[in-house]
Amino acid sequence: MLFHSRFYVLAVVAIFLIISAQPFLRSLEVNNSLEIWFKNDAPALKAYHDFNAHFGSDELVVIVATAPNGWLDTASIAHLNAMNSAIGSIPEVQHIHSAANTKALQFTGISLAGKPMLNGSVDEIKARLERMPELKAQLFNSDYTATRLLVQFRGDLPMDEIRGMLIDKVKSTAQLHWPKEQLAFGGVGVIFSGLNALTEIQFGRFVGMAYLIMLFLLWFLFRSWRVSLLALGTMTLTTVSTLALYGLAGHRLNLMTVLIPMVVLLLSTLDVVHLMNAWFRMSGTGRARLEKAIREVWKPCLFTTLTTMAGFLALTFSPMAILQQFGLYSAIGIGLSLAFTWLLASVLLPGYKAVKIQRNSPALRALPNLSLANGKALRLLILIAIPVFAIGIFQLKNDTYTLGYLPKNHQVVQDHQKISDAWGDYMPLELMISTRDSAPLTKGVSLSESIELHRLISNQGYSNLFGYTSLYLASGRAYGYKNDSITVASAGKIERQLVRHYPDLWNAFVNEDGNVGRITLFGEMRSADELGRDMDALMDKINSRTDNNLSVKPAGYLPLYAELVPYVTTSQVRSLLLAGLFIGLLMWGYFNHWKLALIALFTNAFPIIGMFGLMGWLGIELDIATASTGAIGLSFCVDDAIHFTSAWQSQRKNGKSVIESLDGAYHHTGKAIVFSSMILCAGFAVMLFSPLKTVFLFGMLTCVMVVLALIAQLVIFPWLIRSFEK
Repeated sequence: MLFHSRFYVLAVVAIFLIISAQPFLRSLEVNNSLEIWFKNDAPALKAYHDFNAHFGSDELVVIVATAPNGWLDTASIAHLNAMNSAIGSIPEVQHIHSAANTKALQFTGISLAGKPMLNGSVDEIKARLERMPELKAQLFNSDYTATRLLVQFRGDLPMDEIRGMLIDKVKSTAQLHWPKEQLAFGGVGVIFSGLNALTEIQFGRFVGMAYLIMLFLLWFLFRSWRVSLLALGTMTLTTVSTLALYGLAGHRLNLMTVLIPMVVLLLSTLDVVHLMNAWFRMSGTGRARLEKAIREVWKPCLFTTLTTMAGFLALTFSPMAILQQFGLYSAIGIGLSLAFTWLLASVLLPGYKAVKIQRNSPALRALPNLSLANGKALRLLILIAIPVFAIGIFQLKNDTYTLGYLPKNHQVVQDHQKISDAWGDYMPLELMISTRDSAPLTKGVSLSESIELHRLISNQGYSNLFGYTSLYLASGRAYGYKNDSITVASAGKIERQLVRHYPDLWNAFVNEDGNVGRITLFGEMRSADELGRDMDALMDKINSRTDNNLSVKPAGYLPLYAELVPYVTTSQVRSLLLAGLFIGLLMWGYFNHWKLALIALFTNAFPIIGMFGLMGWLGIELDIATASTGAIGLSFCVDDAIHFTSAWQSQRKNGKSVIESLDGAYHHTGKAIVFSSMILCAGFAVMLFSPLKTVFLFGMLTCVMVVLALIAQLVIFPWLIRSFEK
């Protein structure tokens, strides 16, 4: 049926690709924002959106500008004023907070008056700042050689689409007013923008390299341009169709889904290899030869496709949206690759005139005897390797460090180091404070408790913090009040002056109703696990306070970031268990022999154990880059086992002995198994040249699993078969 309708099917595929050209191009855009890692109903994501609803976007661009001779001379202040004004005039910027637009409150004997912070002589400015230490700590470092500007974008912008453009605009504007080498840019958005740019570069570069390597290897192994054309057509149609469907669903590439084209491209060649391996062994020509080859491999190819899809589909049960997308569309691509292999084979192979029947080389024919000739030594090595790998597994750690995904020479990493050296800790952790009875936060007991909360946090190592409490303390000090003498009456007076003289700051730290406030703690850039532990310790201290009128919740980006650690653990365990269950059931159904299915599954558990053990010994952490490797590795490592076991089972049904069946299985599938392993290793090894950690680790760990899977097929499977099938 496919043979007769092959050109009609190709026409339908071509029409689909033409119609979906725009979604395909759209899918190639990159979005690495933290929100894409979570499902819409995730509690941490809901808290993040709640914070944004009260205070707008928390995606700040932190600019630290250094001046070796200090910032308080007239010329430097003029440059700072010009830079502040220029950045503030960018239409997408909602607020910019810096020393240039901050007013100093001064008590006139009747009321507070707001005066520009940087007016007057150097001594006058210093004296003014010393009277307001809360503000000074947010504007300058201790010796006035570095100043900080906080740029906040409007909350109604489609940041995922224009983040990179906006950050570039802020950078170029700042560099017009101050030397580039004395500016550094940081913040969550800057990190994600850097990841986006690098991901786009990696996508084009490594997909292109993978195409070239696949074509070269296929030509080298089969010496046939038709085989190369069949593989090229299958890879191209599968990759483009998968990304078109991905784009139609409204998705864009990210740190994980950028691997979809590579995975689909490499795995789509495996069915081509097995089909051509059978085709070259068949006699005859034309359509009859193709039909005989398909009859031999269609069933094992179908089940290897199903088992591989099952491994990827197991990721759809992950609590992380980014892994769900990766698993679903990789599975779709793998299913499409089998369909396109049969379709293009029906077009290209019937007219192929080559009739030479290829035989296995002496080396391949000797493969089944490998474990027999060196049986004791190989089995001893396996028995030693398994506990060594197992010990490594117990040393595995679960953590994520987003900045660590970038190479050390990347501009974002260098700027981070410059900010840390010149300014200190700068990554913001937001605390959202509200009253339990929805009463105003800045009145009476609530204000007193807020100030006590401020002191408590300061004593936990977060001296660099700023919030609505800081505004009260600074203003109260300008009035001459001590911290504990701000009464209900004076608080109201202070609030009126704050609203009058600091409207932007007031609105940034207290919501419109006055019952929700914000305190920002500035800390060092840490891994998700470190941040989570520190945040838990802080919240334990906060929750142990005696008052109960205030509710305090972590908010903003960093709590989302900290939530990645339990998400990664859940994803790895759940996906691996489900993949093993799905694949085991499929193999049982295919072989109709539970013992054979268990032997094949256990054989391919070895590369998974080896991969995790190696990660433990090398100190490679379970994170977003490695959370999917176990389930994925099991899914495609089992492919060769199905082809080989299918051939072995067929030999046994013909009455041959165990050893004769092993020899016959290698005669039929040995070359395809070795060839497919070579292709996968070569293709995934391309990723080892990537400076992006997620791509590098995925490529390295996948290569390790492919090599271990081949060893398991050559050593463990014959050993188990001889032990259990007499």
